[in-house]
Amino acid sequence: MKLTYTCTLEDYKAAFKLHWHYRLISRIVPYLWPILTFVGFVGWLRFSTLGRLGLMELSCNVGGLSFIYWIIMLANRYFVIRINYKRNNPPIRTNQEHCTEINDECIVDRIPGISEQKYFWNAIVDFVQDEKSTLLYHGKNRFIFFATRALSPEQRTELNDLVARNLVRKQK
Repeated sequence: MKLTYTCTLEDYKAAFKLHWHYRLISRIVPYLWPILTFVGFVGWLRFSTLGRLGLMELSCNVGGLSFIYWIIMLANRYFVIRINYKRNNPPIRTNQEHCTEINDECIVDRIPGISEQKYFWNAIVDFVQDEKSTLLYHGKNRFIFFATRALSPEQRTELNDLVARNLVRKQK
């Protein structure tokens, strides 16, 4: 099976969103910082009414630092996606197409003029797919992705068959 498609910024966003929702820790951490911010400022209000200056200062520091870290994490996600997209799709590139070949032996992922990577099936550790993106993991946080929209229904069935035949799930 051979896929040739143009990867857009929306495809990148959808792939990273699927990756973040796939991992449990990535689903928990975004809520941790707002909760710590809220608890810190509630503690600050409570300890200020009780006159406990040391605890009031500690709560204010926890709330303030959590808030700052929360904003930094949100900005980091925003910029990392765009930086990676621009790195893989520089404006001087005339051909914006990506090519992915998948067969029983291996997966070849090509970005013409940028890179070509070949992965054998024993290197693929997991597979995740939704209506926007398809991810083939070759490490805990490393994946090959392509837009699911690039697949015809027959290709999607063929991909699912290839994954079912060749993907060896590692025991945890």
